Amino acid sequence: MAETVAWLSENVTRIKTPTASSYGVKHVMERAGGAYVTNGVFIAAALIAGYPFKYDQPNVLFGMSARDLNRLRSIR
Repeated sequence: MAETVAWLSENVTRIKTPTASSYGVKHVMERAGGAYVTNGVFIAAALIAGYPFKYDQPNVLFGMSARDLNRLRSIR
């Protein structure tokens, strides 16, 4: 989990408004070279990393920069 916390902190800027789905961002991270993690582990790592959040069952929305996520989506 520490690796996921570090990866998030290094690659995705925090923003105030939670709009990024945990499940979607988890897949962005995996495709951009991060390790496979379950959605639960990803959620815990994002909470530890201090991202603003809103519960939106069954996932969690996090305040993560759309610009950073789009940049990471282009990495294959």
